[in-house]
Amino acid sequence: MNTDSKVFGAQRSGNNLLLWLLKANYDVRLSGSAASGCKHGLYVVPNKIGRHLHMIIIAKHPFEWLPSFHRWEVAHDRAPKQFNAFVRNCHPIRYWNGRYEHWLSIDNGGLKKIKVRYDDLIYSQKQTCDRIAKAIGFSRTKGKFQSTVKKMTTRNHPGSSKFDPSYYLKQKYLDLYDRELFRFVRERIDWSIVKRMEL
Repeated sequence: MNTDSKVFGAQRSGNNLLLWLLKANYDVRLSGSAASGCKHGLYVVPNKIGRHLHMIIIAKHPFEWLPSFHRWEVAHDRAPKQFNAFVRNCHPIRYWNGRYEHWLSIDNGGLKKIKVRYDDLIYSQKQTCDRIAKAIGFSRTKGKFQSTVKKMTTRNHPGSSKFDPSYYLKQKYLDLYDRELFRFVRERIDWSIVKRMEL
């Protein structure tokens, strides 16, 4: 059975957490960025390795993704520090719409496309990973399922800081949106993608 796969998702969408959980708990064949293209980029797998891969597409809802992406861009000096200015002037919603439309629509040779909600991953790590494994055919490695409550590092490994899921559970990210900004974002989200990703 062909289980060769690749994780795709916008920055700050749980890519590293998902990669770590799958590698820690299953016998997986996951292609990395060096071999088959960036996990945040366009699907260029056939051009890189000459064949298609199963796609695992992970996403946050746009309203929860925007603050996280903003913090990441500010940390790398690529965005204004004001959240409102970032959302209105840097076109992150257009970027989110474009990336997920591409991943959902691209032909990957008839192989599987598994959609993963970030919220499902942080609240139900084992159940979410088991669903992916069953769909593609990953077999479990021996031992107890390894989960983590730590923030992930850029090296796809849990770090030392504890992750607080209540930020998402209680939707604290909505505090960053005033009424006008909320309307601005809502009008620019491609809601067909939200529906297709089951967010």
